[in-house]
Amino acid sequence: VRDIRAQHARHLLSETSLPLAEIAYACGYSSQQHFTKVFSDLHGIPPGRWRRQKAERLRRQSAKRIIGIR
Repeated sequence: VRDIRAQHARHLLSETSLPLAEIAYACGYSSQQHFTKVFSDLHGIPPGRWRRQKAERLRRQSAKRIIGIR
């Protein structure tokens, strides 16, 4: 169950701009704090930082494609 919740959370973090509290509740957590603790324990970073890092990686990949670097 934890892995399914984590997968759903990663999807919502990367594909939506929903607030963390809404993502927490959508994934079945009772609070944003609990969601952040579980996510951090699983991934080594809090969900907000994970979202920012994912967005930055996507921006870099897009920029590389635009200028033709692989």
